[in-house]
Amino acid sequence: RAISSMDDIHDFLDDTHRDPAIAAAVTDLVVDVTTMEAAPLHLLHQLLSIVPNLVDFILLLPPDVPADFLAGFSYHALTLFKTNIPHRCLLSFMENHPTLTTLCLDSCERADPACPLRTQDLSAIVTLECPLGCLHKNPCRNLVRLTAGQRSSTCGIPAAFKAFPAAASLVYLTVEFFPDDYDVLHGIVVATPMLRKLKLLEQHHVTRQRSHARRAWNDFAGWSRCLSKLPHLEELALRTAAAFVPVPASSAHERTVLMRWVTGEKGRGRRCKSNHPTLHHIRVWYRARDLNNGVITYWSRYSGDWSNSFIVRDPAPGTLF
Repeated sequence: RAISSMDDIHDFLDDTHRDPAIAAAVTDLVVDVTTMEAAPLHLLHQLLSIVPNLVDFILLLPPDVPADFLAGFSYHALTLFKTNIPHRCLLSFMENHPTLTTLCLDSCERADPACPLRTQDLSAIVTLECPLGCLHKNPCRNLVRLTAGQRSSTCGIPAAFKAFPAAASLVYLTVEFFPDDYDVLHGIVVATPMLRKLKLLEQHHVTRQRSHARRAWNDFAGWSRCLSKLPHLEELALRTAAAFVPVPASSAHERTVLMRWVTGEKGRGRRCKSNHPTLHHIRVWYRARDLNNGVITYWSRYSGDWSNSFIVRDPAPGTLF
């Protein structure tokens, strides 16, 4: 069930008043009232109290939600919870739901040292979306998939991963980084030896220094050395606001860059003895001067040969990447 307006709320409450079985049948609930000028929290509270069998629950509310808004709710089968509620308002809710395995949280309203998630038991969580600084020294023992976004500009990636013990077991990782995070990959490889899929998303609207052409990925020798230290890596994705190649959407120019990534050599050859042993898929979304939304290029390797699978020029901004 999806709730995004006052009409949706009233319709659902009316339906369940006529037939209570409707509420009991709801297992997936999406509440997104972020665009409402004055969200009726009392009606939402009433609505959330009559759906006991939720499995997937997305709750997106406007700012200034009361700290105890979620107090008292208990869903015995809940496995996925996504919300933009401040982390300080979630402690009792999370303690009441040991069945949670997927947790997607928005940015933290507090400075990193004060985030209560640092001491929260997240041992049951397998998939997590959260600012990395909020997880400082939290063991998260069973974590397999992490999306680490909206990181503080004062917290470097190497230091953040060093203070995050669960990184050693990660298989899937998505990280937002700044253009001047020149050691982004080095910080990741030191802490994530089992990584199989890595996605790096450059935050090009937020930078701590004046923008220029230097990026972590165009230090070809260093980038190649770091990739070689991820012996299980199968897929690599990079989104950058920089110009990736001098001629956008040119397979020849893209090959030159990518071969230096995977071999550490300058040649353009399809085969190379020093090819990364497990890396088989690379995709890059990069800036192009004459294309508003740049270029997405996808490369794959079969039987030892790297080839371009497809190129998308000027993709829609919301394109899945």
